[in-house]
Amino acid sequence: MQLLLHAITLSIVCNVAYGNSSSNLQCKDENNVSVDWYVLYKLPKIQTSSNPLIRGGLAYLYITNATIGTGWQLSTTSIGSNNSIPGITLAPLYNRGNEEKNFWNLYDDNPPNASYAWSYGHTKGVVMANSDRGFWLIHSVPQFPPVPKAGVQTRPLNKENITIVGKYSYPESGTLYGQSFLCISLGSDQFNIVGIQLMYNEIAVYARNIPDMLDKQYPALRNATKQQHIKNPPYNHKTIIKSLGEVEFTSFAKTGKWGKDLYGDFIAPQLQSSLFVQSWLNSKGKLPSNCSRMKIFNVKTLKFETANVDYPSSHDHSKWTITDTTKSTKHWVCIGVNQPVHAVRRQNNGENKKRGSSVKQLEADAWKNKLAAAERGLRAGTQGFL
Repeated sequence: MQLLLHAITLSIVCNVAYGNSSSNLQCKDENNVSVDWYVLYKLPKIQTSSNPLIRGGLAYLYITNATIGTGWQLSTTSIGSNNSIPGITLAPLYNRGNEEKNFWNLYDDNPPNASYAWSYGHTKGVVMANSDRGFWLIHSVPQFPPVPKAGVQTRPLNKENITIVGKYSYPESGTLYGQSFLCISLGSDQFNIVGIQLMYNEIAVYARNIPDMLDKQYPALRNATKQQHIKNPPYNHKTIIKSLGEVEFTSFAKTGKWGKDLYGDFIAPQLQSSLFVQSWLNSKGKLPSNCSRMKIFNVKTLKFETANVDYPSSHDHSKWTITDTTKSTKHWVCIGVNQPVHAVRRQNNGENKKRGSSVKQLEADAWKNKLAAAERGLRAGTQGFL
C-alpha cells in the first residue's frame, strides 16, 4: 500500500480512531471524527441539476479511509458550511486560544485578500501542526481558506478582493468550477519532510503562525513557511511521507529551476506508466496530449454517477491524474498536480518553470472511482473514450 505526495496515491487502510480531544489536530469527517486521510471533490456549478447544492456550486463528494469500500459519497452539507468536512478540519485555525500551541502555514498562489503571486509555485494548501500531530490539506481552490485573526498575514492587502477574516468560509469565486482536496493526518516526525517538499515547491505563504515552542521542533517547515527555497541542485525531489495510520504517500516536488515537465519527465517515468491528466484547459493554448513512450492524455469529459452529473473538463479546476492500466500493473491516483497550460507558460516564462507537486495514493477502489470520473480523454491528440 503506497501513496504519492505532491504527486500522491490512495491505499486501503483500517479506520484508525484517535479520539476528539482539543489536542487531536488532524483530518476530520462530517461527524467530527478523526480520519487518517480523505479525498474531496467539489462539483462545478451545474444549473440543470435537481440538487440545489450542485446548482449553487457548493456540493461535494468525498472518500475517507473509513468509507473507501463504498466509493464516492455525496454530502448533503454545503462546502461553505462550518459543518462541512473542510470546515470541521480547518476549525482550529479560527478557534482562538491555541496560537501558542499550533503551527500553521496557509499558502496559495492566488491568495485571499491579496494579489496573484506570479513568481511562486502554482500550488495551494494548509499545513497545521502541534507538538504531537497535525494535517496537510492540499487543494486547488483560489482564495481559500480565509485568513485567521491570529498569526501573521504575509501578503499585501488588495482592497478590491476582500473575504471575511477570522472565520471559515468558501469563496464565491470557487463555486463555478470543480475543485479537489486531499487531507493527510500526520505525526510530528513527518512535518520537516513536508517542509522540505514545500521549499521545492516555492510556495506563496499568505498567513502563518510559528509558536516559539515549535520553532526548533520543525526547522524545515519553519523555513518553508518563511518562504526559503532550494538553492542548489537537484531541483526535483521524491520522498515518502507516512500518515498517522502508516499509509505511505510518495511525494514528487520540483522548483522552477528544474526546467522540465512534472508529468512527462518526473511522475510518468517514476511510475512507469502513461497518465490521464485532469487539469485547467481553459486557455488560448492548452498543452496537447503527449505521444512519446510515456504518454500524457488530457481528460475531456467527467462523469460522477453518485451525483448524477457529467460535464466537460472546461468546467473543472481540480488537479489529478491516473495511470493507464493497459500499460501498468500498479494503479495510481495523483491529486494536487500543477496545471499544464500554455497560458501559464506565457505568464511566467514557461510552465516547466512553475513549481509544483502532487499527492498520489495506490488504492484499487480509489483509482477505479477516479477512472470512472474520467469518462473521456484526449488520446495522443484524438478525443476518445478511456
